[in-house]
Amino acid sequence: MNKSDFGWLVGLLEGEGSFTCAKRDGCPRIELRMTDQDVVERAAKLMGIARVYAWQDRRANRKLCYIARLSGDPALALMRRVLPYVGNRRATQIRTTLSIAAKRPGPVRGEHQYNAKLTEESVREIRRSNLTQTELAKVYRVSRSLIQQVIQRSKWRHVK
Repeated sequence: MNKSDFGWLVGLLEGEGSFTCAKRDGCPRIELRMTDQDVVERAAKLMGIARVYAWQDRRANRKLCYIARLSGDPALALMRRVLPYVGNRRATQIRTTLSIAAKRPGPVRGEHQYNAKLTEESVREIRRSNLTQTELAKVYRVSRSLIQQVIQRSKWRHVK
């Protein structure tokens, strides 16, 4: 990102951005919410966000709103980068978010997730198996696509 794009993004986030931690899991988040789709899409591209969401407030006479949201470590990195250039109010939001994020535990992985369908041992068995993906899905009672992701290591990549 060149200096002028970075300056534009900092100014936009200063005026329209939000720097918070998600209530559910304490994940740091930068959110930009505006009615100007082209502006939100440009900001999303600069922040490396692949998708912009459209949201309609149900109250009367509200315009369609576009949302770009950056979460996790990429959000923390951008917060640290913009911190020296924002005003006191946004700087306070960023510092608060950074301090909350520093206290949160690392990512919850694998079978420790509340909705995990597999264990680390079952992942190892799936990767060693000679059965088809469809057969494995039936044995472990999961989708064939999950079996494929386990084998390709796009899921459960921390398991050797």
